[in-house]
Amino acid sequence: MPKATKTLPRFQKRQYEAAAKAMQDAQLAGGRVHHAIALLADMFASDNPRFDRERFLAACAPGANVRARTANIKAKGNGQLPSNQWRAGQ
Repeated sequence: MPKATKTLPRFQKRQYEAAAKAMQDAQLAGGRVHHAIALLADMFASDNPRFDRERFLAACAPGANVRARTANIKAKGNGQLPSNQWRAGQ
């Protein structure tokens, strides 16, 4: 019999991707989900110390490539996220 763990299992990459895609769809449907995106990012960050909050926030922007690596999301040259990407607090 497997041992019970004291912590909940971590989310997997596919759950992060599915959440980002759902947030894109909600925004495209006219929903105001900025607060929900920030809450999801907080929850994922507390679940996984390796979670990349900026990458998730960029992936939630409508039209973003959810499966792209951070290097593909950042603008060429200055390393900043494109200005059209959603960020918490805006």
